[in-house]
Amino acid sequence: MQPEPCGPAAVPPDNRAAVPPTALPTTTAGARGLDATGTNLGTSLFDDITVTGSDEGGLSMSNTTGTTTFGDGTGTDLALTTTSGIGPAFQLSNAGTVNVGAGGTDDFSATGGPAVDVTGTSEVSLAFDNVSSTNSSTDGINLAGLGTGAFSATGGAITGAADIGFDIDGGSSSVSYSGALNNGTGQTAEITGRTGGTVTLSGAIA
Repeated sequence: MQPEPCGPAAVPPDNRAAVPPTALPTTTAGARGLDATGTNLGTSLFDDITVTGSDEGGLSMSNTTGTTTFGDGTGTDLALTTTSGIGPAFQLSNAGTVNVGAGGTDDFSATGGPAVDVTGTSEVSLAFDNVSSTNSSTDGINLAGLGTGAFSATGGAITGAADIGFDIDGGSSSVSYSGALNNGTGQTAEITGRTGGTVTLSGAIA
């Protein structure tokens, strides 16, 4: 099944590899661009997913298996914008192996929820560009159980998070964020349970 050019890619909860090696662009307004739950994705490529004005989150993978790559390394790979609601712009929960390369453009902007929420997904390589969250009711960015997975974002801003601006729990590989960490009612950052690797928060801290 190919994702439709102008609607969200809803992946069926069965054991088929749901996406061919090359996927069509997906543009969605007011809803997630990809929602995969309990699915074997095989070896899948999703490219050029654009979400605007969503109150449900931007992209979600939960209890999936297989190897999923976002982007072909050129142009827009992911452009995810939420304007309300608690749903993260980019969410992985027990999502198998997930790769986002540094070659294309991967920008997230979340209002009301986290920009990135990754839990229980230890085989990831996530290289993002501008990652921002404003007035999240929970964390701005949450990374829990990354294992040997790596995360980076070259810019953005976390502002007004109710719980923790940048929350890291566990992991042993590199994590870096060059965006600003601005005031919120909760903590600016919390780092716990690390077993190795480096964490670099190089942006301004207000």
